[in-house]
Amino acid sequence: MVTSTFNQYCGEVNITRIWRKGVDFMCITIVGGDNIAKINGNLYKNGFFVIKHISGRKKSHKCVEIPKNTDIVLVFIDYVNHKLCEHIKRESKKMGIKAVYSKRAWSYIETLLCE
Repeated sequence: MVTSTFNQYCGEVNITRIWRKGVDFMCITIVGGDNIAKINGNLYKNGFFVIKHISGRKKSHKCVEIPKNTDIVLVFIDYVNHKLCEHIKRESKKMGIKAVYSKRAWSYIETLLCE
């Protein structure tokens, strides 16, 4: 069991996997949505660890950077504007990171992440 801090694994260090109690977690960045507590819990149960959440409400979010150690970018399409969605798509392609677009409902998210 590794008992290191969040920043050591998903901060500035380029480690794409988190090991906790022998489980391999994938790092995920979420774009959109204000309250993601329940979704975050479901993602954790399914082997994902949220390293960054961008609400998309501020003007500064239109040019936000995706962390280098992100495995998947999850975009809630019903909570972001078109400009931010284009920016995330362009950045994720440039970095070679898979971007998943979904409504903010666990049934949609679970279906897309299992593909």
